[in-house]
Amino acid sequence: CAARTSGEMQPTSIQDLKTSLLLEGRKGWSSGLCACTSDWCSCLANLCCSPCTTAQLWTRYRLAGWPTCLAITLFLTIATFASSSMSESGSRNGFWMSLIGAAGSVMTLLIICTVRRSIRTRDGIEPTCYEPVDDICYSFWCGPCTTCQIMRHEKMVYGRYSLLSPTGGVPVQV
Repeated sequence: CAARTSGEMQPTSIQDLKTSLLLEGRKGWSSGLCACTSDWCSCLANLCCSPCTTAQLWTRYRLAGWPTCLAITLFLTIATFASSSMSESGSRNGFWMSLIGAAGSVMTLLIICTVRRSIRTRDGIEPTCYEPVDDICYSFWCGPCTTCQIMRHEKMVYGRYSLLSPTGGVPVQV
C-alpha cells in the first residue's frame, strides 16, 4: 500500500493519497451521540415536544417558514396520539390509527435521516460505517439522541434556542 521513506508512510497510489487526505481533514460532530446531558435545553425540548423539534430541523434545513413547520408539527402530533390510542380503538378505527401512526414514524425517520446527512455533507463529517446506512441506523435506532446531537451541532442550545421559532433560533433584536 504505502512505501516507507525515512520512517514515514508515503502514499503510493491515488486511492492511498485520497484516504490520507480524508483522514487528515476529517471533522466530526460537535458532540457525541449520547451527550444529551451536556445541554438539557435541547434534551428536554426533544423529549417533551419531539414533533416540534423535528419540524424545526426540517424547516431549518429546507429554509421553509411557519406554515411548513406548523403543518409538520401538527401531523406528527396527531400521528403520535393516533399510535398511542390504537389499543383503545375498535378494529376499523384501529387500522386507520395505526396507519397514521406508522406514517408519522416514517416521516420522522426520513426527516432526521435527511437532515443528518445534509449536515454531514455540508460540514465534511465522515460516516462511521457505510454512507447511507450510517444515517439510517442512527435515525432509526437512536432517533431522539440523534435529534439532540443535530440540535447541539447546529447550536440550537440553551440561550440560542426557541421552541416557538420555526427554525429553533432566537430572533435577533435590532
